Amino acid sequence: MQSDNKNSVLIKANSYRYPTKAERAYANKLFPKFKSFGFERRSVFVSFVIDKINPVQAVANENLYYWDLVLVNRLGSLYLAFYNSITNFRRGIPDDYTKISDKDGANLLLFHFYSEAYYHVFFSVKEIVYQILGLLYNCNVKEDDPNLIRKVEALIGNSMEAIDKEFYKELLNFKNVSKETIQIRNGFTHRYSPNLPDFRSRIDIDKNNLIYAGSGKHYRPSQIYENIIESTGQLYDFIEVVRKRIEASKANK
Repeated sequence: MQSDNKNSVLIKANSYRYPTKAERAYANKLFPKFKSFGFERRSVFVSFVIDKINPVQAVANENLYYWDLVLVNRLGSLYLAFYNSITNFRRGIPDDYTKISDKDGANLLLFHFYSEAYYHVFFSVKEIVYQILGLLYNCNVKEDDPNLIRKVEALIGNSMEAIDKEFYKELLNFKNVSKETIQIRNGFTHRYSPNLPDFRSRIDIDKNNLIYAGSGKHYRPSQIYENIIESTGQLYDFIEVVRKRIEASKANK
């Protein structure tokens, strides 16, 4: 039923459409060719009894294989969120929220849904890579430790190996280039959604309870769209840096 509110939109069932072959092809061109690290399956029994590897490393070897499978799963989810975000944005979404038509309504709703999913999966992929690094560096950090990334980075940063010092710089570089991605993700997860205009009033207790009116600050759909494309490339570069470090480690054994 159409609302009497002139600022409302009516989203009909036929407004929802699956991405077409052409739309998927366009998104595929923008999505990097991610790959897992290719760890081989090696049971604890084989590693410990036959290969004579110490039990800690034997367990780590088995877990590396399984974390690699989880990475493949998450990269698939990242692709799903990516191409749906790209597709629904390109179907037509104005940056001005006061000019949303009925036709744009479904596109905007789906873009918001899939873009939020994208940021959650993006950082899930990042954490999985750090789970793998934690095993490779024998960090002895529990996989459910909320400070896992920081602890793994600290251990690598304190390494005396020249190759690790360079690798540590690359890890910090990824953190620096993805600051905006972190800000958007934190908005979705911990604060007021960054894609919704924020008109809430605020009070500054330190300035004699001065009250501020909300300005409607938010990330425009075009900004989120551009960040999704940019951050996906940054994530790909980060994974490739880690891949090179893993390959170097294998070559030195």
